[in-house]
Amino acid sequence: MKNYNLSGIILALCLHVGGCGDGEYTVGSVCQSVVDGDAVAQGGEKSTVWVGCPGCCTGTYIAPGVVLTAAHCGNPAQVGTETTVKDNILHVPHPDYNYPHNDIALIFLNGELDREIAALGAADYGDAVIQGYGLQRDGNKGELMQTTVFIEEFRANPGSIVTKQGPDSCYGDSGGPLYQDGVHVGVVRSGVSASPTDDPIDACGLGGIYTPTVKYANWLNGEVDHLNWVSSCGTL
Repeated sequence: MKNYNLSGIILALCLHVGGCGDGEYTVGSVCQSVVDGDAVAQGGEKSTVWVGCPGCCTGTYIAPGVVLTAAHCGNPAQVGTETTVKDNILHVPHPDYNYPHNDIALIFLNGELDREIAALGAADYGDAVIQGYGLQRDGNKGELMQTTVFIEEFRANPGSIVTKQGPDSCYGDSGGPLYQDGVHVGVVRSGVSASPTDDPIDACGLGGIYTPTVKYANWLNGEVDHLNWVSSCGTL
């Protein structure tokens, strides 16, 4: 499953590192839906899949039989959509994963899912879309939801994309996609949460923290053949 011939693709990406400091934030739960979002209409699912069980974690279909998710989601038995479920035959977390650093992983499946293959690229400041199967305002999980967020900060260590306006990720969205102009630019790591409360939903909807996809281009290219990178000028 490895291919080390594609690392040069990253050279097509026009990147610069943001000037923001590391900042402080409270990390979310391992099983971290889109709070105050909208149900995704049929046909709008993009490349988003559930990981582990509907409502446990979320991921993105990046190549035939391959899903990108968060390393902190663990080694789930299955990955699926509303109509197809496949078994996990190989779980590959980043070799230097140590939460919150390098919180990214690949899952190789025993077949293909009925999702489109995601284009991968770099994020920039501005609007983006998140999708996830996790906790909603009514307490339900397992339905694919989405909302628009605003990328307003980049952090260098650990590499992070941060959104802080309005609705955002919650428990069960971990590993899910951050899309910008239809391109996968980040993986849900945690929510920007206040101190935990008796009601888990109170810690959601304050923004999200994402692992930048493009930061791991060389690693991803070394593990997966023929990824769909797009040339873009982004940050981090």
